[in-house]
Amino acid sequence: MAALTQTRYSKDRNDVAGVIGLYTRGAAMVAAAVVLAGTTVTVGTIGVQARLPVAIVALMSLIAGAIVLLRVPGDPLPWRAAVFVSAIPATQVGVLCPSLPVPLDPLQLAPAVGGGAVLCAFLCTRGRVLCAWGGQIAALVVLVSWSLVVSQPVSITLGLFVSNAGVMLMATYFAWLLRPAITTLFRLRADQTRLESQRAAAEAAQIERAAQQTRLDRLARPMLGLIAHDSMSDGDVERARLLEALLRDSIRARALDVPEINRAAWQARARGVSVQLLDDGALDTVEVAASARSQLYRLIASCLAEAGSGTVTVRVQPPGRHAVVTVVTTIDGSVSSRELTASALEQLDESSGWQVT
Repeated sequence: MAALTQTRYSKDRNDVAGVIGLYTRGAAMVAAAVVLAGTTVTVGTIGVQARLPVAIVALMSLIAGAIVLLRVPGDPLPWRAAVFVSAIPATQVGVLCPSLPVPLDPLQLAPAVGGGAVLCAFLCTRGRVLCAWGGQIAALVVLVSWSLVVSQPVSITLGLFVSNAGVMLMATYFAWLLRPAITTLFRLRADQTRLESQRAAAEAAQIERAAQQTRLDRLARPMLGLIAHDSMSDGDVERARLLEALLRDSIRARALDVPEINRAAWQARARGVSVQLLDDGALDTVEVAASARSQLYRLIASCLAEAGSGTVTVRVQPPGRHAVVTVVTTIDGSVSSRELTASALEQLDESSGWQVT
């Protein structure tokens, strides 16, 4: 049981059992208390029990059932796990009874009958009411059959189960009335979380839209004023060409839309270099540290700064490719290619560079 209580529990599993805390340490402590009580009763009656190993088997079955109830996920509990737990009470009684003396002391069966009732009660809370009652009825049938065989008064054995009926009825009430309410509550909570996520996404989109609009006004509005008044000089025409390329880059290469690369691309185009920046999404699917991303931007800017003529194509590759980022430079028919793989990108620092192909 120590392993059970030392296990790290998840409090946020998405089912009813998680909402009511069956995966928490508190639930594990309750299960441990039940097992401890059963152990105490077993040790207290050891002198009148025929075989200690049989009692240990009954206790181990109780522990196994508790572990399944508290650790197996799913709501309701998966059928295989539910059938396993429901079979434990009858198994405990069937194993323990042949080793007990007659007439029976009811206390000798308390760990098996009481522990089985607790397991079946928890099984109700996990959504398997029929399995739970089936397990209790099976245990009752086994015990009554044993009583008839050994001429033990049936009233004593029936009394053991009647005393546990209140626990089963309370658990059944919880399953039939409270579980649907908890399910509805959890669904409402999930809906609220989804709405909050949608609202946050909408707010983020609105903020981004406002930022882009502000940027567009700052960059393009003065140029649009010159065009409207038909008062553009040759320098203004060249600046309009560079500005159009900058705005196009912000759409086609969002991952590369940073001041360092924008400035280097602007200066390269002003020198007559044909610059193409493309983003097909690979940087969105790999984990890149901020320092490595900054170094990547510096490497790209350096490539653009080195180009004096020809064509430079910087491309963030599609997800799944061997290379994440490539830079292809073409000068007078001579082509050179540089690339960074995902592993190289993860280890990128100020001393790192491109892989030349």
